Amino acid sequence: MLQEKYEEKVKRYKCICRNNRTERNRIPQYQTALETKQAELRALSEQLREAQKLRGAVYDVNIIPLKYRNLHVAYFLYDYINSCYENDLDKIIQTLLLDEISQKPDEMIAQNEEMLLNQRHQIAVQELQDPSETEQHRGELQQLAELEQNQELQGIYQTMIAKNKQVTDFFLAADYIPF
Repeated sequence: MLQEKYEEKVKRYKCICRNNRTERNRIPQYQTALETKQAELRALSEQLREAQKLRGAVYDVNIIPLKYRNLHVAYFLYDYINSCYENDLDKIIQTLLLDEISQKPDEMIAQNEEMLLNQRHQIAVQELQDPSETEQHRGELQQLAELEQNQELQGIYQTMIAKNKQVTDFFLAADYIPF
């Protein structure tokens, strides 16, 4: 009976040794996979830094109060400005009841941020597919900027047009980066 237990333990030991040898032989594959994942991480980190830099540049236009600088509110403002003829930012901000928006639960905002990013991505793709419509839209924005009498607001409109193009270009470039 002791002999059987001994042989069983030896069998388990030999099995463990075989598994260890097999795993040691796979180390180069694991290292290759690790290097690939690290390269992907570096690329994603670079893309994140670029997005953060672009976000900072967009916020430098300084038309949205600091406490309302999140994706949900920014997209809501963008849609509101595009869909109405109001050009007084103070009136727009008062109309939007931003305090109500900022009181939404964090979960809801996190869900909406993903949806809004997807929508902005779709807008970028649509702009790529129909350049004439894109140019017409940018032309209309340019005309609005030129009609503005206030030089400061005109500069803000010009900056918004440029930043919108940069955001679109960023989303389109992100589609071409293989991961």
